[in-house]
Amino acid sequence: MADRKDPFANYNFIVELDGEQIAGFKEVSGLDSKIEVIDYREGGEKFFPNRKLPGKVTYSNIVLKTGVTTDT
Repeated sequence: MADRKDPFANYNFIVELDGEQIAGFKEVSGLDSKIEVIDYREGGEKFFPNRKLPGKVTYSNIVLKTGVTTDT
């Protein structure tokens, strides 16, 4: 019986879709997000915000480098 070769064995990051591994990459960057802070004033306080609430969340683009895939 022939040994099965895993094309992604030497890669640090694997892309999986529907339970199937379709690509492997050596480098990934851009895994960060930012959350805006909204100052909310309560009652009669004029000078200082009393609460900070989470606002809009933004994500950076993910960059995958040095990869291989089995999918055409």
